[in-house]
Amino acid sequence: MGSDDGGYDEKKHRESVAAFSMDETEVTLAQYRECVNAGTCQPPQTPSSACNWGKSGRDQHPMNC
Repeated sequence: MGSDDGGYDEKKHRESVAAFSMDETEVTLAQYRECVNAGTCQPPQTPSSACNWGKSGRDQHPMNC
C-alpha cells in the first residue's frame, strides 16, 4: 500500500488480508431476498429511499444498503 507519485508522505509496505470469496457478478435483489427467506441473511435494518430493498420492479438490480 502507499503512493508511487511522491506527492504524499507515505511509506509503501505489504498488507495481508484473510481469505475471502468474491462473486463474478453483483448479487441481485432477488438473490438476496432468497437468502433472507432462507434465514441465512438479514434484511437491511435501515432502508432508505436510495435502497432497492422493498421496491417493486428491481429484482434484477444489484442489492444495496
